[in-house]
Amino acid sequence: MTSIGRTEGELDSGAARAPHPWHVWRDAAAHERTGVLRGLVHALSNRVGTVAAVAGLLDADAPPDAAVTVLRGEAERLEALLQEFRLLAGEEGAADGADGAAAAEPLHLASFVPAVVALHAHHPARRDVPCGVTGLDALPPVLAAPRAVADALFALLGAARGGVSAPSLAGDGEGDAVMLRVGGAGDGSRDVLPDAPLPGGGHVTMDATGGTLRLPTLAAARRGSRDR
Repeated sequence: MTSIGRTEGELDSGAARAPHPWHVWRDAAAHERTGVLRGLVHALSNRVGTVAAVAGLLDADAPPDAAVTVLRGEAERLEALLQEFRLLAGEEGAADGADGAAAAEPLHLASFVPAVVALHAHHPARRDVPCGVTGLDALPPVLAAPRAVADALFALLGAARGGVSAPSLAGDGEGDAVMLRVGGAGDGSRDVLPDAPLPGGGHVTMDATGGTLRLPTLAAARRGSRDR
């Protein structure tokens, strides 16, 4: 009898080509990243335009102190935007590796997470949807890959900010791990993405309205390293 369809070997080959969960939800983060970059370019253009306009005030009839004050403020905003660009352009590290261990480093979420949330707010379709952030100050440092954590939060924030209700991001310590829960009222148009290990350590779960990021504490990661 003639066999119809793929052979067992071909089926195995097809299964081997199935995308890893990390690559699936990272694509969602890449989609958000593109929008954020467009928003950042727009923001930088505004800053440059303001600086150029203030330069026109520097004539004999303009109060020099007023011009200096405006220029100083614009310089601070430009510096903040540059810091956000640096975060967005972080090294890929070992994101495509087996475990991403080489990309992991101690990370203080109380300062890192708000920077990611502020960066994502540059997205043209998300800037009018503020995100409340709570519970970060008491969190212990974690061991994680900053770029991978930022990408995971981008994907979760993109889903949560897809609705009409303001989303929230809450941090919570649970034993040897830290949980970052992002919730909102997304429109449900985005496919629910599979659970996936996070390069550099941790785990991410995403649905149509947000999701959860779980990261190992720095103490737990070091303890586990000594036990191996």
